[in-house]
Amino acid sequence: MNAPKRSTTRRRARMLLAVGVLGALALGSGCGPKRNTSRTFFKEEETLGVTAAQRRLLFAQIVDDRFALNECAILEGKTFKYLLKVCAIFDEGKLEKKHDEKAEYERLQTHADEFRGHVVTIRNAVVIEVARVPLPEEYGLPGYEVLPAIVVNSRYELFEVRLLCKPGSKTYQRLADGIQKNNHPVVQISGFFFKQHAKRTAVKNEPPWAAPLLICPEPRFGMRTYGNVQQDMVDSKTDQYLPSETIAAPRAEERLVVELLATPKPAKDDKNSGSQAASVSADHASAARIRIDGTEGAVGDQAFLKAAVDRLIARLPEDQRDAPSGVLLRAEGAPKAPVRELLDQMEAAGLKRVYLKDENNLSLDYLQVETQR
Repeated sequence: MNAPKRSTTRRRARMLLAVGVLGALALGSGCGPKRNTSRTFFKEEETLGVTAAQRRLLFAQIVDDRFALNECAILEGKTFKYLLKVCAIFDEGKLEKKHDEKAEYERLQTHADEFRGHVVTIRNAVVIEVARVPLPEEYGLPGYEVLPAIVVNSRYELFEVRLLCKPGSKTYQRLADGIQKNNHPVVQISGFFFKQHAKRTAVKNEPPWAAPLLICPEPRFGMRTYGNVQQDMVDSKTDQYLPSETIAAPRAEERLVVELLATPKPAKDDKNSGSQAASVSADHASAARIRIDGTEGAVGDQAFLKAAVDRLIARLPEDQRDAPSGVLLRAEGAPKAPVRELLDQMEAAGLKRVYLKDENNLSLDYLQVETQR
């Protein structure tokens, strides 16, 4: 599957929307200087009983590969619920202090895995679409609601956000009133980068948009408003090009993460001939180990892998059990040789959707070959 091309109409739509609607917002932020920190695990999260190592595996479950549009269109449930609980700990001001300046818009699009879970702050922004969804009891946040919204900032960048609102919050009403009255409050939003989330527009045959999705506490409202949003959108013919329509796709409350672990490097021996060196390399690969749910096993132990898949299926909601999904996570320093074999084994064990994530610096061509499975 080829990556969808960004059409000329789309580029024009994005620029006209942003320039027409938000040019006035660039005149001073009033929000103070940016703070630079690239930490991705904060001490406040320890109150949720999650370690940094567990958080790494939660984020490994997120798939937004451009060759897997259906996976870009869903929210991985277990990780989504976790980030909502983290957002319940923070307000926007506290989270803004942890903003990572390196997590720029283009980098979120091109290096999503590197910035997964980093804090992004959207300054001088207006909300152009908003809805409200009460949280079910299973989320463990009674009385809270989530506001799915589309946001554009003064740098002409479009984001999707999920705003977690406390019981009794008036945020939805303020944002909805601004849209209805065409008098949008200017807001600042800080949240955790989740994934590149794909949606369709209302225009037939227009390729889906993939925009950065942030999971956020409630926004900070500024003193200013902007009142020409709807008319600017209509005049520039961009009102139909907003990514507002969901894409039907199999969901994933949880994905099985199979870690391919690093193995000790063979000792260097200048006396080895080419054939001897190849033998050492083969022995190194054959010693590879995997880890699932905290337990290690050998590459090639199909019973070990099948048991893990069966446990995953038992944990999934009933309507997701016919399409279980998994991720092979090649840890830093892990051998490359067993990757193809492991992907085949994961499929043979019953996983219907299998994806590769790699924590090593590899060529893009290698990743494309493996993630198109």
